[in-house]
Amino acid sequence: MTINKWPAVLLCSLIILPALGGSIAVVLPAFGYLPALEQTQFTFSIFNQLFSSQGFYSSVRLTIMSSVFSILIAVITSLIFAAYYYEKRKLASLSTSLRPLLVLPHAAAAIAIGFVLAPSGILIRMLSPDVTGFVLPPSWAIPNDGFGLVMTLSLALKEIPFIMLLMVSVIYQVQRTSLFNQYVSAAQSLGYSAFSSFILILWPQIYPLIRLPIFAVLVYTSASIEIPLILGPSSPSTIAITLLTSLNDVDLQQRLTASALAVVQILVSVVSIFIWIVIEKLGEKSRLMLAHPNKANTIFAPIKYIVRLLFFIIVGFMLIAFFGICLLSIAGHWPFKSVLPLNFTLQNWMSAIHSIQTPLFNGLWIGLTVALVCLGLCVTTLEATSSSIKLRALVTKLIYVPLLIPMVVFMFGASFIVTLYFEFSPIFSVLLLHFVVVAPYVWIALVQQYEDLDPRLISVAKTLGASQMKVFVEVKLPLLKQTFAVAFALGASISFSQYLPTLLGGSGNIDTITTEAVALASGGSRRLISVYSLIQIIMPMVVFSIANLISGRGLLRGGNKLA
Repeated sequence: MTINKWPAVLLCSLIILPALGGSIAVVLPAFGYLPALEQTQFTFSIFNQLFSSQGFYSSVRLTIMSSVFSILIAVITSLIFAAYYYEKRKLASLSTSLRPLLVLPHAAAAIAIGFVLAPSGILIRMLSPDVTGFVLPPSWAIPNDGFGLVMTLSLALKEIPFIMLLMVSVIYQVQRTSLFNQYVSAAQSLGYSAFSSFILILWPQIYPLIRLPIFAVLVYTSASIEIPLILGPSSPSTIAITLLTSLNDVDLQQRLTASALAVVQILVSVVSIFIWIVIEKLGEKSRLMLAHPNKANTIFAPIKYIVRLLFFIIVGFMLIAFFGICLLSIAGHWPFKSVLPLNFTLQNWMSAIHSIQTPLFNGLWIGLTVALVCLGLCVTTLEATSSSIKLRALVTKLIYVPLLIPMVVFMFGASFIVTLYFEFSPIFSVLLLHFVVVAPYVWIALVQQYEDLDPRLISVAKTLGASQMKVFVEVKLPLLKQTFAVAFALGASISFSQYLPTLLGGSGNIDTITTEAVALASGGSRRLISVYSLIQIIMPMVVFSIANLISGRGLLRGGNKLA
């Protein structure tokens, strides 16, 4: 093995070994084999108890339905947005307006959405009592409804920006932009509208290129923690939340139940992907049924009229949610019948300052350290694989491994291995688990930009006798400065928002803003929760702003493809 392969080996090892090792580590305990608890006999009794437990199948059904429907809603919404704004030649502007939502932490989004839709939330307050007639908050089981509707819609809202950016990144790739324009022009000459042309002609070419990331998003939503924990039903809860509850149980025997639930979670994610493949087949058949231009234009025409309304509803909803938690963080006395608080105070922020210093410091230094290490190792790997297209393609495929395994599964197993068998310190375990989550996104943010570099610039520099290091410093670095800044800011933002790796890796001993916000959301003061949520939102924004100043261009205003 040549020396230039070692960065790729190191990167893939640090990502894949914890993911696969952690997944394998939950299998044996699921069948009753866990020597640490003096369990050495293989048995199916744990699964038998699980299958016969009350609410198990309802929990499985809730998990599958919420994950599949949330991604279906997100993909369809992203598709019609992309088709409409592509026709209007404003697709790049749309992706720019959605870009800040990409770094919005799941926990903060869930808390904000919950405050909008809660029986005493800002939306009901704005409409009461004049419109609704309510003088007291209604006794609605919202947002924690038994069907998980609010949870499903929240998961969809959170994934729309990411799926949109995936699509935009494909559409505006150098080698495809002009070709796609030619396809649409040819379709319009045959009688299709630009909207119909996008859905019937461009979408079948775009989707295969973003299919794997969509599978990753589907797996993530099927095992999501923050949004189901805050907005989901408590009985039954999703499989991931039930697994987390078993892990937190004081009875160590519940670790065996947690392992069995982890195996079930893997099967549930596989079933979700299988259902999605069936949906793909149905979508393909539906597309073929709309092959005639008149039929396609007639069916798609009404959709075009609701796209802008839907866009403003989504953006307006998110703005109301943000306004609501901002208002709540400085609210004094705020009776239900008042649209706005009767008085304002900074007491909520002053109370938070006394307890927020350690979580804030932990979150910042962990996130920045992980982002820096990920950026350095990914860039080193890209440089080392610059002369091997096959090796770089292999790394790109392997990088998706942890994204295609439910996080709650491999995090549970990996944290068990690193703390019990390797006896890593809690902080090192947290850094390692954060690295496993962050590195794939940093790589995705970098790899396409590297491949789009004009090879003639590098060839000329090498012809003039420049070493690989000098080519990187004097040619690539100036051209990719903004890309590196985006990748670093994205990595730090993702690390800031991690709840499960921090909780499991640190064994509950390391607090960050995210872990504190999720803990408070379970029953703390809503005013204090709003303060923590705002800090969660501010942290990635500050990192992106600093990266913006360093790169000298607008990172959140466009100009860079994240996938």
